[in-house]
Amino acid sequence: MSQRGTLAIVGGSGYVGSALTDSLSKDYRVKIVDMRRPERSGVEFQMCDIRDRNAVRDALQGVDLVIHTAIVQIPAINEHMVNGYEVNVLGTLNVCEAARSLESVKGLILASSWHVFGEREFGGIIDEEFGFRPDKVESRAQLYALCKIT
Repeated sequence: MSQRGTLAIVGGSGYVGSALTDSLSKDYRVKIVDMRRPERSGVEFQMCDIRDRNAVRDALQGVDLVIHTAIVQIPAINEHMVNGYEVNVLGTLNVCEAARSLESVKGLILASSWHVFGEREFGGIIDEEFGFRPDKVESRAQLYALCKIT
């Protein structure tokens, strides 16, 4: 992607999205797609609810790369399960479908966390072979981990 390319960070106002924006905006045009306006200035912002398929498609028009960081995290996902499902599962599906259908989008990166692998008994190399291990996920993180795997 050239300096002229644009990447969209879906959920770019959150912790991970903000850190990515700080780093990547030095070399790329960054467009933050989120429900909240970012604290950082100097990047393009488009308000978007990822639960709305058409809004997601509109927000990602013309971008070259999508980095998806939006997520309802722990403990909010346990307190608001329907919203967690709508954002984490249906919203992710909307982002994937938009990225697949838009000609300008050349790639999609889904940011994740260690929760998908569990929180106990790590050892050796953690890769695809380790897989999703619900037996190693604390109960507080089970719904979150399931959403990430989905």
